[in-house]
Amino acid sequence: MAVSTAVPLGVVPSVLEQWTTRQWVFVAVFAGALVLVLVGSALQRLRGLGVVISLYPAERTQASRVSALKSASRAAHSTTLVVGRAVLWLGEHSAQDRSGVADFVARLIDAQIEELRAVGRAEPEVALYALAHLQDGFLLGRRLADDAQLSLAVMHLSQQAGRSVVAGVDLGSSLRAALAPRQRTRVTELPASPMHGRSQLVEVFAAAGQQRHRIALIVRLASAGSMVDDARYVAATGQVAYGPEHHTGYQLPGPVRANGPCGAYLIVGTGNA
Repeated sequence: MAVSTAVPLGVVPSVLEQWTTRQWVFVAVFAGALVLVLVGSALQRLRGLGVVISLYPAERTQASRVSALKSASRAAHSTTLVVGRAVLWLGEHSAQDRSGVADFVARLIDAQIEELRAVGRAEPEVALYALAHLQDGFLLGRRLADDAQLSLAVMHLSQQAGRSVVAGVDLGSSLRAALAPRQRTRVTELPASPMHGRSQLVEVFAAAGQQRHRIALIVRLASAGSMVDDARYVAATGQVAYGPEHHTGYQLPGPVRANGPCGAYLIVGTGNA
């Protein structure tokens, strides 16, 4: 950029006069140098922040997936922050609980965003490349939601597109407003049963210890309809395991003895892959 800027300033044209007097040479060199200045300026422009988060235990972390997310982030963003459990906590278990881990990761992201704000004097675009258990992802998302002006793009590692990384969902303040007509039309096309207009709330029959005030919202974005079976079982029984050897992976808030069936559940699922 520094060399190319010298051309419009007239330094290089003075040198060219010693070689040729053809006007088209000066015009061509000027145009080429101007293009280089614009390209250099575009390359220096901040392209947002990519945050690669790997919160799986060391023995469950797939290095190839983490590497793919790192490469995608570095190719798409000018700054990449890598947050890995194996790096932050060398031991098998950290001294912090799940909420503490989510809060610590969120503070790392906040610090990086503040640094980019100071450099670029603008709100950076943030994309999350996350590998985490559902519980950890939920806690982190709830923590990041405290920053109302922050807009996030959650990226997805696609298995069907040759392990390419694509945008999964955008999270921002716009979700707090009513749907635009185009968005409302799109939403009516996605549910698995559009002919019913909307998903139906299923009431759970009264049982001992039932939590009548608790409504289970089951959202299925994958193409496998069987993925809702475990969630429906937890909602209808209040049990997070079928037996000692088959845990659903879900956890209910509060003490175990206080958990019971939900009052109702609602399933929202997409109709295709």
